[in-house]
Amino acid sequence: MLVLVRLVVVAPLLILVQHRLHSTVCRLSALLLKNLQTFENLALCTGACREEVLWVTVGELLALALFLPLTTPLPLPTCSGATLASPFSRLSNPGQNILLFPKQSVTDYVILRPTVKQALRQLTVCLRSYTGLQREHSLFSLATPGKDNAFLIYPYPPNKISISINQEDLYFNVDPDVLDWKQTCVAWDSKTGLLQLWINGKRYPRRVTASRFPIGPQMSVILGQEQDSFGGKFEAGQSFVGEMSDVNMWDYVLSTKTISHYHLCKSGNIFSWANGTKEIRGGVMALKN
Repeated sequence: MLVLVRLVVVAPLLILVQHRLHSTVCRLSALLLKNLQTFENLALCTGACREEVLWVTVGELLALALFLPLTTPLPLPTCSGATLASPFSRLSNPGQNILLFPKQSVTDYVILRPTVKQALRQLTVCLRSYTGLQREHSLFSLATPGKDNAFLIYPYPPNKISISINQEDLYFNVDPDVLDWKQTCVAWDSKTGLLQLWINGKRYPRRVTASRFPIGPQMSVILGQEQDSFGGKFEAGQSFVGEMSDVNMWDYVLSTKTISHYHLCKSGNIFSWANGTKEIRGGVMALKN
């Protein structure tokens, strides 16, 4: 009898909140559980939330469904303390600066100052970009003295990208570009040479580099231009035109669980987009989403 009563009571409640659940469950769950140490997983929703996100009571969902209008904004904390867009949104995090590279040139670029004290035996770089370019261009260029392409992320739209490690170029065939925000992550381990490319949470076939040399510690990191010498010698035809955000660097290889999510909310430990030093050059503009 008790089970029957529970079914009779709960079933209508589930129906009542069903129409709200699809678009708001990630936000509601993160709001309810924001004081737990699981936020990193909560913020990494893709088409559906992770299983642990769904462990909220019917009562909590019902209260939110009944008393909060559909238009009520539900703020979420992010890694940097800013507000995160809905996990179903494909825009960059609105609390972070977005860099706009307005034109093809050799003068528009941004210098990053990562905190590196010793040569990097592992490296992960993640960033978001938004461009309509149909030509080759540089997203992320890391040069060291004597190696202008120590770590280079260089797309060839619409369906190819080159990753360079210590002057070694490896080409990946990827899904055709669409006019939307794109998250690109590259991870490399010098011990094994294992190179991983992720775009929008999809990992492409892994490759192995011949190079086993660590990178750095002295380095020049440039967004929007491809370095042909340490810190310079740019070519306009290789420049990036568009928007860029959420550039982070780690001195280790991110886990598959972390890196496979479209909305990566994790600050880099050697360069953090939230508080790392960024030096803007030329006509690059820092905007809010």
